[in-house]
Amino acid sequence: FGIAPLEFAERYCGVDPRGYVQLISVPSKKYPYGKVYHPTFIDTVLGGIKTRFLNVEPEVLEAATIASLKDGNPVCMACDVMQEFPRHNEDFNYVLSTDTMDYNGLFGVDFDMDRASMIENYETSLTHAMTFQGVELDKDGKAKQWRIENSWGKDSGKDGYLIMSADWFRLYGGEADVRRQYVPEDLLKVWDEGEDVQIDFWENLGYSLGGRNRK
Repeated sequence: FGIAPLEFAERYCGVDPRGYVQLISVPSKKYPYGKVYHPTFIDTVLGGIKTRFLNVEPEVLEAATIASLKDGNPVCMACDVMQEFPRHNEDFNYVLSTDTMDYNGLFGVDFDMDRASMIENYETSLTHAMTFQGVELDKDGKAKQWRIENSWGKDSGKDGYLIMSADWFRLYGGEADVRRQYVPEDLLKVWDEGEDVQIDFWENLGYSLGGRNRK
């Protein structure tokens, strides 16, 4: 096209990735909150900006996302879209919720695992990126459910949108990329000045951040 990559980015993208913070919420004694993690072999451009993740409590991640949405700024998010998502059953109308299917009642087996256990056992991974476009709040200002814009076209879901319950995102989600202004100052200092914790891509956390077919 007769244009260099950097010129293309400046002309058409209009976004400086340095103005964003990749927040994750991974409950783990091995990978404590308040630290920045950098998985090996996850960077896509040699010599470019490293792919880093700041691990925070779910309340912090959700508060930053809600503040961004209130200002009219959509938020890129990632989740394990393979979990409890009956995408081919019109009865559920593309709703991601932990109570749509009663596996325990059907099979008589307790399948429940908390998020920490799933991560420790390589049972979940952030497989798919979508966008937070809206949120319904309860009387305390906490998220009840999220409005999600997917990338599968208008024929998928409600004109391309999904509804995701707050408990589903806490269990199977866990990443939101927000502008710096929505991150608390103490965590911004960790992001800017703290030393990254290097983790192998095949570790529990490395796997959960995209070890299988993230797209």
